[in-house]
Amino acid sequence: MGIVTVEEKLPQLRVLPVRGGQFPTLYCYTLMVYGKWIPVHHSFAEWIVGEFTKWPWKAQMEKEFIRPWVARYRNSHGVEVQTVGVDIVNHRVIYRQKGYPHDCVCPRREWSKKFKREPS
Repeated sequence: MGIVTVEEKLPQLRVLPVRGGQFPTLYCYTLMVYGKWIPVHHSFAEWIVGEFTKWPWKAQMEKEFIRPWVARYRNSHGVEVQTVGVDIVNHRVIYRQKGYPHDCVCPRREWSKKFKREPS
């Protein structure tokens, strides 16, 4: 697991689109190792996701304290978002984006770089 997390501290795993046709895709996943994406098979991807969920810091992320905060902002693409609150334990802003049904999160240190407040 060390070579997978040496730089980023978190494994980076991508799912590639599966192409149809006469020849099946051998690898549907790629993994960042030493700055390069390498193809991996489903069993390996399943294993690494299982290992990732066992890490001790995962339990820390489940502890959160959300302070309500409602305001309107625009992201760098001009899409309007509305804040829900700030998770003061994990240092992240929780917001909702128009047309997207799930809550989104952004690290607090990056919020002011990526979002601009809308005038009331």
